[in-house]
Amino acid sequence: MTALLSLIAIGFVGTILWFINTEATSVVYRVQLGWHPVWIGVVLSLSQNVMYLFLYFGGDRVVHRWTWLGRKVEHVRTRYTRLLDRAYLPTTFVAAIFGIPPVLAMVTLASSMGIRLRQLLPLTLCGRFVRFFTLAIIGETIFAWWASL
Repeated sequence: MTALLSLIAIGFVGTILWFINTEATSVVYRVQLGWHPVWIGVVLSLSQNVMYLFLYFGGDRVVHRWTWLGRKVEHVRTRYTRLLDRAYLPTTFVAAIFGIPPVLAMVTLASSMGIRLRQLLPLTLCGRFVRFFTLAIIGETIFAWWASL
């Protein structure tokens, strides 16, 4: 139970604090704790999407207080303007899987771009699941290879 609560907290807080690395946590939970990659993907993607809810509804206020987030959002807005205008939701899905552009900025921008939450969250949920599930599997494979050397 403690491991589950820790994973939820890491997923939630690690969304905004870069030094709490959710990607590394997915590998640790698979390799050291033996968790199934599906459960790792489900828990981390759900907990990150709870934080995305807060950013979707309160992102406009938060970017003024957290200058690092404001810079990141402004960078995404200016660098990817044409792409966001044409294909915001597909870009968000790609960002949720690969992290480029930063999904944190994409979610924070979404409400100001007129994107509905019911369109956004399924994409971020599925994308983040794919990311954490894949990282858990790849991390286990690399760890096994490294241990065999």
